[in-house]
Amino acid sequence: MSRRRWLLPAILMMILVPTLSALIFSGFGLYQQQRAMAGMASRYAQSLARSIVREESGASNESPLQRHRRMGLFLKMLTLGPPVPGWIATVGPGGIKLQGSPGSKITPELGLAVNRAFASGEMQLLSVQIDPHPPSAAAVYPYPDGVRAVVVVISKFLVPGPMRDLVFLQQFMTIGVSAIALIGIWLLWRWCVTPLRRLAAQVETLHWGRDVLLAEAAPPLPELQNMQEALSELSVSAVDRETLKKNYVGDIVRTQEEERTRLAREIHDSPLQTVASLIQRIQLAQRGLGRPEIDRERVGGHLAAAQEAALTAVQEMRDVCDRLSPPWLSLGAVRALEEISNRLSRIHNVAVTAAVEGCADALSEKDVLALCRIVQEAVANSARHGHAAAVEVKLACGDGYRLTIADDGSGIDREFDPEVLRVQGHRGIASMTERATLIGASFSICRRPEGGTLIAVDIPAGR
Repeated sequence: MSRRRWLLPAILMMILVPTLSALIFSGFGLYQQQRAMAGMASRYAQSLARSIVREESGASNESPLQRHRRMGLFLKMLTLGPPVPGWIATVGPGGIKLQGSPGSKITPELGLAVNRAFASGEMQLLSVQIDPHPPSAAAVYPYPDGVRAVVVVISKFLVPGPMRDLVFLQQFMTIGVSAIALIGIWLLWRWCVTPLRRLAAQVETLHWGRDVLLAEAAPPLPELQNMQEALSELSVSAVDRETLKKNYVGDIVRTQEEERTRLAREIHDSPLQTVASLIQRIQLAQRGLGRPEIDRERVGGHLAAAQEAALTAVQEMRDVCDRLSPPWLSLGAVRALEEISNRLSRIHNVAVTAAVEGCADALSEKDVLALCRIVQEAVANSARHGHAAAVEVKLACGDGYRLTIADDGSGIDREFDPEVLRVQGHRGIASMTERATLIGASFSICRRPEGGTLIAVDIPAGR
Protein backbone atom coordinates (compact mmCIF):
# COMPACT_ATOMS: atom_id res chain seq x y z
CA MET A 1 0.00 0.00 0.00
CA SER A 2 2.86 2.39 0.78
CA ARG A 3 4.11 2.11 -2.80
CA ARG A 4 0.78 3.48 -4.08
CA ARG A 5 0.57 6.53 -1.85
CA TRP A 6 2.22 8.60 -4.56
CA LEU A 7 -0.43 7.75 -7.16
CA LEU A 8 -2.91 10.51 -6.41
CA PRO A 9 -0.31 13.31 -6.10
CA ALA A 10 1.43 12.04 -9.24
CA ILE A 11 -1.83 11.99 -11.20
CA LEU A 12 -2.63 15.51 -10.09
CA MET A 13 0.84 16.72 -11.04
CA MET A 14 0.59 14.98 -14.41
CA ILE A 15 -2.48 17.07 -15.09
CA LEU A 16 -1.32 20.32 -13.50
CA VAL A 17 2.23 20.57 -14.92
CA PRO A 18 1.37 19.92 -18.59
CA THR A 19 -1.59 22.26 -18.41
CA LEU A 20 0.48 25.09 -16.96
CA SER A 21 3.27 24.36 -19.44
CA ALA A 22 0.85 24.50 -22.35
CA LEU A 23 -0.52 27.82 -21.15
CA ILE A 24 2.94 29.34 -20.60
CA PHE A 25 4.44 28.11 -23.86
CA SER A 26 1.36 29.01 -25.87
CA GLY A 27 1.17 32.48 -24.38
CA PHE A 28 4.89 33.13 -24.81
CA GLY A 29 4.85 31.80 -28.37
CA LEU A 30 1.84 33.88 -29.30
CA TYR A 31 3.42 37.01 -27.83
CA GLN A 32 6.70 36.44 -29.64
CA GLN A 33 4.89 35.60 -32.86
CA GLN A 34 2.81 38.77 -32.78
CA ARG A 35 5.82 40.86 -31.88
CA ALA A 36 7.93 39.39 -34.67
CA MET A 37 5.12 39.77 -37.22
CA ALA A 38 4.54 43.39 -36.21
CA GLY A 39 8.24 44.18 -36.51
CA MET A 40 8.57 42.43 -39.83
CA ALA A 41 5.46 44.11 -41.25
CA SER A 42 6.80 47.52 -40.18
CA ARG A 43 10.22 46.89 -41.73
CA TYR A 44 8.65 45.59 -44.90
CA ALA A 45 6.40 48.68 -45.19
CA GLN A 46 9.41 50.98 -44.71
CA SER A 47 11.49 49.15 -47.29
CA LEU A 48 8.67 49.06 -49.81
CA ALA A 49 7.89 52.76 -49.38
CA ARG A 50 11.54 53.73 -49.90
CA SER A 51 11.82 51.47 -52.95
CA ILE A 52 8.70 52.95 -54.54
CA VAL A 53 9.84 56.54 -54.04
CA ARG A 54 13.34 55.75 -55.25
CA GLU A 55 12.20 53.74 -58.27
CA GLU A 56 9.52 56.24 -59.31
CA SER A 57 11.87 59.19 -58.99
CA GLY A 58 14.39 57.41 -61.19
CA ALA A 59 17.77 58.74 -62.36
CA SER A 60 18.31 61.86 -64.44
CA ASN A 61 20.17 60.03 -67.22
CA GLU A 62 17.81 57.09 -67.65
CA SER A 63 16.46 56.24 -71.10
CA PRO A 64 12.76 56.45 -72.01
CA LEU A 65 12.63 52.63 -72.17
CA GLN A 66 13.98 52.29 -68.63
CA ARG A 67 11.49 54.90 -67.38
CA HIS A 68 8.64 53.14 -69.16
CA ARG A 69 9.60 49.80 -67.58
CA ARG A 70 9.91 51.35 -64.12
CA MET A 71 6.59 53.12 -64.37
CA GLY A 72 4.96 49.91 -65.58
CA LEU A 73 6.09 48.02 -62.48
CA PHE A 74 4.84 50.83 -60.24
CA LEU A 75 1.46 50.97 -61.96
CA LYS A 76 1.15 47.18 -61.69
CA MET A 77 1.80 47.37 -57.95
CA LEU A 78 -0.76 50.15 -57.61
CA THR A 79 -3.24 48.06 -59.53
CA LEU A 80 -2.71 44.67 -57.86
CA GLY A 81 -1.28 45.69 -54.52
CA PRO A 82 1.85 44.43 -52.77
CA PRO A 83 2.79 40.72 -52.81
CA VAL A 84 1.78 40.43 -49.17
CA PRO A 85 -1.58 41.32 -47.48
CA GLY A 86 -1.90 45.13 -47.56
CA TRP A 87 -2.26 48.05 -49.96
CA ILE A 88 -0.34 50.98 -51.50
CA ALA A 89 -1.52 54.51 -52.29
CA THR A 90 -0.09 57.85 -53.38
CA VAL A 91 -1.53 60.90 -51.65
CA GLY A 92 -1.29 64.64 -51.83
CA PRO A 93 -1.32 67.29 -49.10
CA GLY A 94 -4.02 66.73 -46.50
CA GLY A 95 -4.15 63.01 -47.24
CA ILE A 96 -6.00 63.32 -50.55
CA LYS A 97 -5.66 59.95 -52.31
CA LEU A 98 -4.33 60.26 -55.85
CA GLN A 99 -3.90 56.60 -56.70
CA GLY A 100 -4.26 53.38 -54.75
CA SER A 101 -4.43 49.62 -54.90
CA PRO A 102 -7.67 47.75 -54.09
CA GLY A 103 -8.77 48.21 -50.50
CA SER A 104 -6.78 51.39 -49.92
CA LYS A 105 -8.38 53.94 -47.63
CA ILE A 106 -6.90 57.07 -46.13
CA THR A 107 -8.14 57.50 -42.58
CA PRO A 108 -7.83 60.72 -40.55
CA GLU A 109 -4.99 59.10 -38.66
CA LEU A 110 -3.11 58.47 -41.91
CA GLY A 111 -3.95 62.01 -43.07
CA LEU A 112 -2.22 63.44 -40.01
CA ALA A 113 0.77 61.20 -40.62
CA VAL A 114 0.93 62.48 -44.26
CA ASN A 115 0.98 66.09 -43.05
CA ARG A 116 3.75 65.29 -40.58
CA ALA A 117 5.73 63.61 -43.36
CA PHE A 118 5.39 66.69 -45.63
CA ALA A 119 6.37 68.99 -42.80
CA SER A 120 9.44 67.01 -41.69
CA GLY A 121 10.42 65.42 -44.97
CA GLU A 122 10.96 62.13 -43.13
CA MET A 123 9.17 58.78 -43.07
CA GLN A 124 6.33 58.39 -40.56
CA LEU A 125 5.63 54.98 -38.98
CA LEU A 126 2.39 54.02 -37.19
CA SER A 127 0.01 51.13 -36.49
CA VAL A 128 -3.48 51.35 -37.92
CA GLN A 129 -6.73 49.42 -37.77
CA ILE A 130 -8.79 49.96 -40.90
CA ASP A 131 -11.94 47.88 -41.28
CA PRO A 132 -12.22 45.28 -42.70
CA HIS A 133 -8.43 44.82 -42.63
CA PRO A 134 -6.64 43.34 -39.60
CA PRO A 135 -4.17 45.40 -37.52
CA SER A 136 -1.47 46.68 -39.86
CA ALA A 137 1.83 48.56 -39.94
CA ALA A 138 1.85 51.75 -42.01
CA ALA A 139 4.71 53.77 -43.50
CA VAL A 140 4.25 57.25 -45.03
CA TYR A 141 7.20 58.46 -47.11
CA PRO A 142 7.20 61.83 -49.01
CA TYR A 143 8.51 62.27 -52.54
CA PRO A 144 11.38 64.67 -53.11
CA ASP A 145 9.01 67.07 -54.90
CA GLY A 146 7.20 67.69 -51.58
CA VAL A 147 3.72 67.45 -53.09
CA ARG A 148 3.19 63.69 -53.03
CA ALA A 149 3.74 60.87 -50.61
CA VAL A 150 3.43 57.12 -50.76
CA VAL A 151 1.45 55.23 -48.11
CA VAL A 152 2.24 51.57 -47.63
CA VAL A 153 0.03 49.52 -45.26
CA ILE A 154 1.10 45.90 -44.53
CA SER A 155 -0.91 43.45 -42.39
CA LYS A 156 0.79 42.25 -39.21
CA PHE A 157 -0.56 38.73 -39.69
CA LEU A 158 2.35 37.34 -41.65
CA VAL A 159 4.05 33.97 -41.24
CA PRO A 160 7.45 34.38 -42.86
CA GLY A 161 10.09 31.71 -42.89
CA PRO A 162 11.79 32.51 -39.55
CA MET A 163 8.45 32.26 -37.75
CA ARG A 164 7.45 28.88 -39.12
CA ASP A 165 9.76 26.98 -36.82
CA LEU A 166 8.39 28.81 -33.79
CA VAL A 167 4.80 28.13 -34.83
CA PHE A 168 5.60 24.45 -35.39
CA LEU A 169 7.34 24.24 -32.02
CA GLN A 170 4.33 25.83 -30.36
CA GLN A 171 1.94 23.36 -31.97
CA PHE A 172 4.19 20.42 -31.11
CA MET A 173 4.45 21.46 -27.47
CA THR A 174 0.69 21.97 -27.27
CA ILE A 175 0.01 18.51 -28.70
CA GLY A 176 2.61 16.92 -26.42
CA VAL A 177 1.38 18.44 -23.21
CA SER A 178 -2.22 17.77 -24.21
CA ALA A 179 -1.38 14.09 -24.74
CA ILE A 180 0.25 13.91 -21.31
CA ALA A 181 -2.78 15.63 -19.79
CA LEU A 182 -5.11 13.13 -21.46
CA ILE A 183 -3.06 10.23 -20.09
CA GLY A 184 -3.27 11.76 -16.63
CA ILE A 185 -7.02 12.26 -16.94
CA TRP A 186 -7.45 8.66 -18.11
CA LEU A 187 -5.45 7.38 -15.15
CA LEU A 188 -7.48 9.58 -12.82
CA TRP A 189 -10.68 8.21 -14.32
CA ARG A 190 -9.56 4.59 -14.06
CA TRP A 191 -7.92 4.65 -10.63
CA CYS A 192 -9.98 7.28 -8.85
CA VAL A 193 -13.26 8.25 -10.51
CA THR A 194 -14.39 4.76 -11.58
CA PRO A 195 -13.82 3.15 -8.14
CA LEU A 196 -15.54 6.12 -6.51
CA ARG A 197 -18.55 5.78 -8.81
CA ARG A 198 -18.72 2.04 -8.14
CA LEU A 199 -18.47 2.62 -4.40
CA ALA A 200 -21.11 5.36 -4.55
CA ALA A 201 -23.48 3.04 -6.43
CA GLN A 202 -23.04 0.37 -3.75
CA VAL A 203 -23.69 2.88 -0.98
CA GLU A 204 -26.83 4.23 -2.71
CA THR A 205 -28.37 0.75 -2.99
CA LEU A 206 -27.35 -0.21 0.54
CA HIS A 207 -30.10 -0.56 3.15
CA TRP A 208 -28.41 0.81 6.25
CA GLY A 209 -29.11 -1.26 9.29
CA ARG A 210 -29.99 -4.31 7.20
CA ASP A 211 -27.22 -4.83 4.61
CA VAL A 212 -23.46 -4.98 4.98
CA LEU A 213 -21.20 -3.32 2.41
CA LEU A 214 -19.11 -6.11 0.93
CA ALA A 215 -15.53 -5.08 0.12
CA GLU A 216 -14.75 -5.99 -3.49
CA ALA A 217 -11.33 -5.84 -5.14
CA ALA A 218 -9.07 -3.34 -3.43
CA PRO A 219 -8.88 -0.01 -5.30
CA PRO A 220 -5.44 1.08 -6.54
CA LEU A 221 -5.47 4.21 -4.38
CA PRO A 222 -4.94 3.69 -0.63
CA GLU A 223 -7.30 6.58 0.13
CA LEU A 224 -10.14 4.82 -1.67
CA GLN A 225 -9.30 1.53 0.02
CA ASN A 226 -9.42 3.23 3.43
CA MET A 227 -12.76 4.83 2.50
CA GLN A 228 -14.19 1.48 1.42
CA GLU A 229 -13.06 -0.19 4.63
CA ALA A 230 -14.50 2.65 6.71
CA LEU A 231 -17.87 2.41 4.92
CA SER A 232 -17.88 -1.35 5.39
CA GLU A 233 -17.25 -0.93 9.11
CA LEU A 234 -20.00 1.68 9.31
CA SER A 235 -22.46 -0.68 7.63
CA VAL A 236 -21.55 -3.45 10.07
CA SER A 237 -21.99 -1.04 12.98
CA ALA A 238 -25.38 0.05 11.63
CA VAL A 239 -26.54 -3.57 11.40
CA ASP A 240 -25.31 -4.20 14.95
CA ARG A 241 -27.09 -1.12 16.25
CA GLU A 242 -30.30 -2.08 14.49
CA THR A 243 -30.07 -5.60 15.92
CA LEU A 244 -29.47 -4.25 19.40
CA LYS A 245 -32.36 -1.83 19.00
CA LYS A 246 -34.67 -4.59 17.85
CA ASN A 247 -33.57 -6.83 20.70
CA TYR A 248 -34.05 -3.97 23.13
CA VAL A 249 -37.52 -3.24 21.84
CA GLY A 250 -38.32 -6.95 21.87
CA ASP A 251 -37.17 -7.30 25.44
CA ILE A 252 -39.27 -4.33 26.50
CA VAL A 253 -42.38 -5.55 24.74
CA ARG A 254 -41.87 -9.11 25.95
CA THR A 255 -41.45 -7.92 29.53
CA GLN A 256 -44.57 -5.81 29.22
CA GLU A 257 -46.59 -8.75 27.93
CA GLU A 258 -45.32 -11.04 30.66
CA GLU A 259 -46.15 -8.46 33.29
CA ARG A 260 -49.63 -7.95 31.88
CA THR A 261 -50.26 -11.68 31.84
CA ARG A 262 -49.11 -11.95 35.45
CA LEU A 263 -51.31 -9.06 36.50
CA ALA A 264 -54.30 -10.58 34.68
CA ARG A 265 -53.77 -13.89 36.45
CA GLU A 266 -53.45 -12.28 39.84
CA ILE A 267 -56.50 -10.09 39.34
CA HIS A 268 -58.56 -13.06 38.22
CA ASP A 269 -57.45 -15.38 41.00
CA SER A 270 -57.76 -13.02 43.93
CA PRO A 271 -59.65 -9.68 43.55
CA LEU A 272 -62.23 -11.02 41.14
CA GLN A 273 -63.00 -14.03 43.33
CA THR A 274 -63.21 -11.80 46.39
CA VAL A 275 -65.66 -9.43 44.77
CA ALA A 276 -67.79 -12.36 43.53
CA SER A 277 -67.84 -13.82 47.05
CA LEU A 278 -68.82 -10.40 48.41
CA ILE A 279 -71.77 -10.31 46.03
CA GLN A 280 -72.92 -13.73 47.17
CA ARG A 281 -72.68 -12.72 50.82
CA ILE A 282 -74.61 -9.51 50.24
CA GLN A 283 -77.33 -11.46 48.43
CA LEU A 284 -77.61 -13.91 51.36
CA ALA A 285 -77.75 -11.04 53.83
CA GLN A 286 -80.46 -9.36 51.77
CA ARG A 287 -82.62 -12.49 51.78
CA GLY A 288 -82.14 -12.86 55.56
CA LEU A 289 -83.30 -9.39 56.31
CA GLY A 290 -86.96 -10.22 56.67
CA ARG A 291 -87.57 -9.35 60.25
CA PRO A 292 -90.19 -6.69 61.12
CA GLU A 293 -87.87 -4.44 63.09
CA ILE A 294 -85.56 -3.94 60.15
CA ASP A 295 -86.11 -1.14 57.64
CA ARG A 296 -86.26 -3.33 54.68
CA GLU A 297 -86.55 -0.59 52.10
CA ARG A 298 -83.47 1.20 53.30
CA VAL A 299 -81.36 -1.85 53.80
CA GLY A 300 -82.58 -3.29 50.52
CA GLY A 301 -81.62 -0.10 48.70
CA HIS A 302 -78.10 -0.19 50.13
CA LEU A 303 -77.66 -3.80 49.35
CA ALA A 304 -78.95 -3.33 45.82
CA ALA A 305 -76.49 -0.49 45.26
CA ALA A 306 -73.67 -2.60 46.64
CA GLN A 307 -74.67 -5.46 44.41
CA GLU A 308 -74.72 -3.21 41.35
CA ALA A 309 -71.32 -1.73 42.24
CA ALA A 310 -69.87 -5.15 42.79
CA LEU A 311 -71.20 -6.40 39.47
CA THR A 312 -69.73 -3.36 37.74
CA ALA A 313 -66.40 -3.97 39.44
CA VAL A 314 -66.42 -7.57 38.30
CA GLN A 315 -67.10 -6.53 34.71
CA GLU A 316 -64.38 -3.91 34.81
CA MET A 317 -61.88 -6.36 36.20
CA ARG A 318 -62.74 -8.79 33.45
CA ASP A 319 -62.22 -6.08 30.88
CA VAL A 320 -58.85 -5.27 32.40
CA CYS A 321 -57.91 -8.93 32.20
CA ASP A 322 -58.94 -9.07 28.57
CA ARG A 323 -56.93 -5.99 27.72
CA LEU A 324 -53.85 -7.27 29.50
CA SER A 325 -53.98 -10.75 27.95
CA PRO A 326 -56.51 -11.03 25.11
CA PRO A 327 -57.93 -14.55 25.08
CA TRP A 328 -58.95 -14.39 21.42
CA LEU A 329 -55.45 -14.27 19.93
CA SER A 330 -55.38 -18.00 19.34
CA LEU A 331 -58.55 -17.72 17.25
CA GLY A 332 -56.72 -15.93 14.41
CA ALA A 333 -56.38 -12.43 13.02
CA VAL A 334 -59.98 -12.16 11.77
CA ARG A 335 -61.63 -13.04 15.08
CA ALA A 336 -59.05 -11.05 17.06
CA LEU A 337 -59.61 -7.86 15.07
CA GLU A 338 -63.39 -8.24 15.28
CA GLU A 339 -63.30 -8.85 19.03
CA ILE A 340 -60.95 -5.99 19.85
CA SER A 341 -62.91 -3.66 17.58
CA ASN A 342 -66.15 -4.46 19.43
CA ARG A 343 -64.53 -3.97 22.81
CA LEU A 344 -62.85 -0.72 21.81
CA SER A 345 -66.15 0.53 20.40
CA ARG A 346 -67.84 -0.02 23.77
CA ILE A 347 -64.96 1.42 25.80
CA HIS A 348 -64.40 4.63 23.83
CA ASN A 349 -67.93 5.09 22.49
CA VAL A 350 -66.62 5.13 18.92
CA ALA A 351 -67.98 3.20 15.93
CA VAL A 352 -65.09 0.82 15.17
CA THR A 353 -65.48 -1.49 12.17
CA ALA A 354 -63.05 -4.27 11.18
CA ALA A 355 -62.63 -5.94 7.80
CA VAL A 356 -60.16 -8.54 6.52
CA GLU A 357 -59.47 -9.00 2.79
CA GLY A 358 -57.84 -12.28 1.83
CA CYS A 359 -56.45 -15.06 3.99
CA ALA A 360 -54.63 -14.08 7.18
CA ASP A 361 -53.98 -17.58 8.53
CA ALA A 362 -50.21 -17.24 8.05
CA LEU A 363 -49.99 -14.57 10.73
CA SER A 364 -48.59 -15.89 13.99
CA GLU A 365 -49.95 -15.06 17.43
CA LYS A 366 -47.00 -12.69 17.83
CA ASP A 367 -48.03 -10.83 14.68
CA VAL A 368 -51.70 -10.77 15.68
CA LEU A 369 -50.82 -9.49 19.16
CA ALA A 370 -48.70 -6.67 17.70
CA LEU A 371 -51.44 -5.67 15.25
CA CYS A 372 -54.09 -5.73 17.99
CA ARG A 373 -51.94 -3.56 20.25
CA ILE A 374 -51.45 -1.09 17.41
CA VAL A 375 -55.21 -1.01 16.76
CA GLN A 376 -55.84 -0.55 20.48
CA GLU A 377 -53.43 2.41 20.70
CA ALA A 378 -54.63 3.95 17.42
CA VAL A 379 -58.31 3.86 18.41
CA ALA A 380 -57.49 5.32 21.81
CA ASN A 381 -55.60 8.20 20.15
CA SER A 382 -58.43 8.76 17.65
CA ALA A 383 -61.00 9.04 20.45
CA ARG A 384 -58.83 10.97 22.90
CA HIS A 385 -56.95 13.40 20.63
CA GLY A 386 -58.76 13.33 17.28
CA HIS A 387 -62.30 13.26 18.70
CA ALA A 388 -63.26 10.80 15.99
CA ALA A 389 -66.75 9.34 15.69
CA ALA A 390 -65.85 6.40 13.47
CA VAL A 391 -62.71 4.32 12.94
CA GLU A 392 -62.25 1.84 10.10
CA VAL A 393 -59.78 -1.04 10.58
CA LYS A 394 -58.82 -3.03 7.49
CA LEU A 395 -56.31 -5.88 7.03
CA ALA A 396 -55.42 -6.58 3.39
CA CYS A 397 -53.69 -9.90 2.66
CA GLY A 398 -51.83 -10.41 -0.59
CA ASP A 399 -48.13 -9.99 -1.33
CA GLY A 400 -47.52 -9.37 2.33
CA TYR A 401 -49.96 -7.81 4.76
CA ARG A 402 -51.15 -4.23 5.16
CA LEU A 403 -53.10 -3.00 8.17
CA THR A 404 -54.76 0.41 7.80
CA ILE A 405 -56.56 2.37 10.52
CA ALA A 406 -58.51 5.39 9.28
CA ASP A 407 -60.64 7.76 11.35
CA ASP A 408 -62.75 10.86 10.69
CA GLY A 409 -61.25 12.96 13.45
CA SER A 410 -59.37 16.25 13.35
CA GLY A 411 -56.23 14.59 11.97
CA ILE A 412 -52.57 15.34 12.64
CA ASP A 413 -50.98 18.70 11.91
CA ARG A 414 -47.29 17.78 11.62
CA GLU A 415 -44.82 14.99 10.95
CA PHE A 416 -43.95 12.79 13.91
CA ASP A 417 -40.51 11.60 14.92
CA PRO A 418 -40.89 8.55 17.21
CA GLU A 419 -37.55 9.18 18.90
CA VAL A 420 -38.46 12.79 19.74
CA LEU A 421 -41.90 11.71 20.99
CA ARG A 422 -40.33 9.05 23.18
CA VAL A 423 -37.96 11.58 24.73
CA GLN A 424 -40.84 14.00 25.30
CA GLY A 425 -42.83 11.32 27.10
CA HIS A 426 -45.42 10.64 24.36
CA ARG A 427 -45.44 6.87 24.10
CA GLY A 428 -48.43 6.29 21.79
CA ILE A 429 -46.94 6.61 18.32
CA ALA A 430 -43.52 5.50 19.57
CA SER A 431 -45.08 2.32 21.00
CA MET A 432 -46.87 1.56 17.74
CA THR A 433 -43.63 2.09 15.82
CA GLU A 434 -41.75 -0.24 18.15
CA ARG A 435 -44.38 -2.97 17.84
CA ALA A 436 -44.28 -2.72 14.05
CA THR A 437 -40.49 -2.93 14.09
CA LEU A 438 -40.63 -5.96 16.35
CA ILE A 439 -42.47 -8.03 13.71
CA GLY A 440 -40.38 -6.66 10.81
CA ALA A 441 -43.05 -4.26 9.55
CA SER A 442 -42.95 -0.59 8.59
CA PHE A 443 -45.12 2.04 10.27
CA SER A 444 -46.41 5.29 8.77
CA ILE A 445 -48.91 7.93 9.83
CA CYS A 446 -50.28 10.80 7.77
CA ARG A 447 -53.23 13.11 7.35
CA ARG A 448 -56.04 11.94 5.07
CA PRO A 449 -56.99 14.26 2.18
CA GLU A 450 -60.64 14.06 3.16
CA GLY A 451 -59.82 14.67 6.83
CA GLY A 452 -58.78 12.48 9.72
CA THR A 453 -55.72 10.33 10.23
CA LEU A 454 -54.46 7.28 8.37
CA ILE A 455 -52.11 4.75 9.98
CA ALA A 456 -50.54 2.04 7.83
CA VAL A 457 -48.54 -1.00 8.92
CA ASP A 458 -46.90 -2.97 6.10
CA ILE A 459 -45.60 -6.48 6.74
CA PRO A 460 -43.38 -7.63 3.83
CA ALA A 461 -43.84 -11.10 2.38
CA GLY A 462 -40.31 -12.40 2.81
CA ARG A 463 -39.49 -11.42 6.37
